[in-house]
Amino acid sequence: MERTCVAIPSNDKDTSMHLEIYAPEYKGDLKGLIQICHGMTEYMGRYMEFAKYFTSREYIVFGNDIISHGHSTTPRSSCLYINDWNDTVKDMVSAREYVARKYPNLPIYLLGFSLGSFIVRTTHDLTPYKKEILIGTGAQSAFLMRIMRTWIGKKYTRRMSCASDKIHDLMFGTYGKKFKGRPANYWLLTDNEKRMEYAGDSLVRQDVSPAFFCEFSKGMECASRNLKNPNNTIPTLFLYGKKDPVSGFGKGIRKVYKAYKENNPDTEIRSFPGTHDILHDSMYESIFKTIADYLRK
Repeated sequence: MERTCVAIPSNDKDTSMHLEIYAPEYKGDLKGLIQICHGMTEYMGRYMEFAKYFTSREYIVFGNDIISHGHSTTPRSSCLYINDWNDTVKDMVSAREYVARKYPNLPIYLLGFSLGSFIVRTTHDLTPYKKEILIGTGAQSAFLMRIMRTWIGKKYTRRMSCASDKIHDLMFGTYGKKFKGRPANYWLLTDNEKRMEYAGDSLVRQDVSPAFFCEFSKGMECASRNLKNPNNTIPTLFLYGKKDPVSGFGKGIRKVYKAYKENNPDTEIRSFPGTHDILHDSMYESIFKTIADYLRK
């Protein structure tokens, strides 16, 4: 497998966007491109096993570190920070255009996990893609998102780019409370070794700014409004862990699935054992196989 890392300008005008491209060494029988839009706190380098699996099956895998994640650090803040939600959507498009120019005429598939799933769901035009896979997404109240964003904007007016423990607890604390007696990140990963690997990763950034929460809430609000007229003009596969609190333990993601299904019959959903990050938990190979089978159909 060949790994290429490049830096291209982010649409926020401040960040140097880190883009990773994984390709098979032999490129004579390429089947397509798989773009990954990763989850919150993580970065593209965590998808190495995914890349190995799919490059061995003649796919090219690529994706950018979202603004303030991984190597896409922003000079505006040392923690998770987004100035404008739309910049994350535009960066996803920029990454696709960059790679598609190098590998034209190949079908492009899109995978969005957690934070990345909301970026995908708020993308206006999915016609460049052949299929999409949404993992660990959910249904949040647009009204509640507006209320919380207004409150945080007033409370943290002068500290919007600073790390806040209260914002971190607001975003992640309730998930851990669903699993009393379990380790702190059990809601994310059930496998102890995988959980320790995540906790010890220096590029996983867990400090959160109020600005990040506010912009993410805009994305969730937009995704919620879009359920009245989803953007799923292409075949869609939903995947989730049965014990995933972000997906509402199946309730939230199935609400999204039903809205998509009404708009496009070519919509499927599958559940698996586990919590939120099923792509990196102990059952990851069965998830990879499910995705590979779906792309082949």
